[in-house]
Amino acid sequence: MSAKNIALLLGDIRDVYSNEVVKGAMQAAKENGSNLLIVPGRYFQAGEEYLLGEHEYQYQTLFTYFTKNNVDMVILCAGSVGYVSDCDGRNSLDLFRKRIGNIPLITISGDAPGVPNVRYDNFSGIHKGITYMLKNQHCKKIAMVGGEKENPDTKERVYAYKNAIVSLGGTVDEELIVYGDFTERSEPLIYDFLKAHPDVDGVVFANDGMAIAGYRSAKKLGRVVGKDIAFLGFDNIEQDNYMDPPLASVDADAYGLGYAAVMESLHYLHTRRAADHIIPSRFVIRSSIILHGEQELVKQSLGYGIDKYTNFDDLAKSSFDYFYDARNGDLDRDELFEYFGKFMSDLSAVIFAEDITTEQVEELRLSYKRLFEEDENGSINIGKFMYFLEVMEQAMLDHSQNETKQKHIVRISSFAYKYLSYVISLRESNTANRLNNARHEINRISADLIGLQNVSDKTYASVLSKFGRFGVKHCFLYLYDKPIRHEISDEFIPDEALYLKAALNDGELYSPSKEEQKIPISDIFSFAFSESGEFGYLIMLNLFIRDMIYGVILCDIPYEIFDYHESINSQMNSAIGVISLLQEAEEKD
Repeated sequence: MSAKNIALLLGDIRDVYSNEVVKGAMQAAKENGSNLLIVPGRYFQAGEEYLLGEHEYQYQTLFTYFTKNNVDMVILCAGSVGYVSDCDGRNSLDLFRKRIGNIPLITISGDAPGVPNVRYDNFSGIHKGITYMLKNQHCKKIAMVGGEKENPDTKERVYAYKNAIVSLGGTVDEELIVYGDFTERSEPLIYDFLKAHPDVDGVVFANDGMAIAGYRSAKKLGRVVGKDIAFLGFDNIEQDNYMDPPLASVDADAYGLGYAAVMESLHYLHTRRAADHIIPSRFVIRSSIILHGEQELVKQSLGYGIDKYTNFDDLAKSSFDYFYDARNGDLDRDELFEYFGKFMSDLSAVIFAEDITTEQVEELRLSYKRLFEEDENGSINIGKFMYFLEVMEQAMLDHSQNETKQKHIVRISSFAYKYLSYVISLRESNTANRLNNARHEINRISADLIGLQNVSDKTYASVLSKFGRFGVKHCFLYLYDKPIRHEISDEFIPDEALYLKAALNDGELYSPSKEEQKIPISDIFSFAFSESGEFGYLIMLNLFIRDMIYGVILCDIPYEIFDYHESINSQMNSAIGVISLLQEAEEKD
C-alpha cells in the first residue's frame, strides 16, 4: 500500500502552540509510514488589520494549492489559521472547503458541523483552576483574558470560566472579560485592563502566551504575581516552569492534538469513518496562583502521597511517564528508565532510613548524575523533573525524624538543584552552538550569488547546495513559468503547472533537463515525496518578492531550526530575486 500524503495547514510554526502541534503530527506520521506536508500559511484570507508586515499576506497563498486532489487528506489547524466558521465572507470555512474540493478535511480546534474535529477538553482544567482560586486562595474578583472572540477555543474557555464562577456561587461580570489575540502582543490590552481594575485579584488567560504578557503588565503596575494577584494560564508550555514565579496552567497537550489529528486522518482514509477526538486537560498548580501558602504544591504533580506503604516501582513508572519526553522517540526509553529506577531505589532508601549514612548520600548522588549522563538525547523534560524534585524533597522532609537527617536532606536537595542547573546550562550551550552554526549557514544562501556573472538552471542547484550545511536532506524548488502578480485584494489562483528547477535528494543535487521540469500542480507533492524515497515530512515555503510570487519550495528543515524557516524563506527570496535580475539583464543583452 502506498504511503498516504497528509497536509497540515496551520499558522506560524514559530509559535509554541503550532510548533507542538507539528511535532505531534510528525511523530504520528513517522510511526505509521505516512508523509506529512507542513504548510505554515499564517492566516486564511486575513485582512490587513491582522498582518504584521506589508506583504505578509503572500504566505496565505500557500492554502490555495490544494485544489486538485494532490494530497489524500487535509488537516486544518483552525485555531491558528483563524477562519470564522459562521461567516459568509472571504474568511469562512465554507469558502475554504470549496477551495480544497473533494479532499477529505479534519480540523484541529474547529467547530464546524459535519467536519471531524480534534480539540482540547477546554472545560475541566479551567474549572478546577478557578475552583482552587476561589476556595483555596479566596480570590474575590477573577477576570478572564480570551483570545480572538470568534475563535472556537476562546468561546469554550470563556464558557468554562463563566460556568465555574456561577457554579461556585458567583455572578459573571462581563466587564471582567476581555479579548486578546493568543499572543504576547496582547500586552497593551492586558496592561490597560489591569490598570483600570486594581481590585482584580485573579486572572484566567486563554493561553500561556497572553499570561506571559500579563506578567510584564503586572510588573509595570507594581503588582506581584503570586502575592497580589493570582494568574492561571492554558497550554502548560515549557517556559511556564521558568517564569518568576512559575506559571500555574492548564496542561492541554498541543503535541497530542497534532498526533491525534494524523491518527484520525489515517483512520478515516482506511475506513471512511471519522469521529471527533477530545484531548484531556488537567490543572497544574504552580506558585503564580498561590496567595495563601504553597502547601498544595507538593500534592498535585504525580497524584501520590509518599508514605511507608508507597510502591516505589509504581511511583518510578508514573514519575518517569510524567517527565519523559516521548516526542524524542522511544530508542533510549528502556535504558534510561533502568537508570531512573536505580535512582528511585536509592532515594527510597534515604527517605525511610532512620539515620542517613554518608554512603547512602554518595550512592544517591552517583545514581542521580548517571541518570543525566545517560540522557544524551535530552529526553528528560527539565521543567517537569524540577517539579518532581520538589515533590520528592517535601516527601523526604515529611519523613525526617531528626535534625541530622534534615541537614542531610538539605545538602542532597542543594546538590540536586545545582547539578540540574549544570545540565540546563550544558543543554542550552549545545543548542546555542548548533543554532548559531545553522544561522550562519542560512545567511550564506544568497550571499554567494554576489558577483555572479551569468546564470543557468544549474544556478538553482548551486543555491540548494547550501541547504545540506544546516541539516536539510531533501529540497525541491518549483518556479512558475513567469512570476504571478498578487496584491492583497486579489484572489490568487496558481498556474496549472510549475517547473522543478532543482532538487536535493538525500544530499545529492539534481538539475532536471528542460523536458523534465514541467510538473502539474496535481503532482508536485506526490512527486517530491516519491523522489525522496522514504516516509517523512516536507515544509512548504512561498517564494515571493513584494507583490510577485515566483513559486514554492518543499524541504525537510530540521525540527530544531523550525524557528528559522522565515529566514530560510527570505534568503531564498533574495536568491531568486538576484537570479531573476541577472536573467533579465542577459535577455536584454
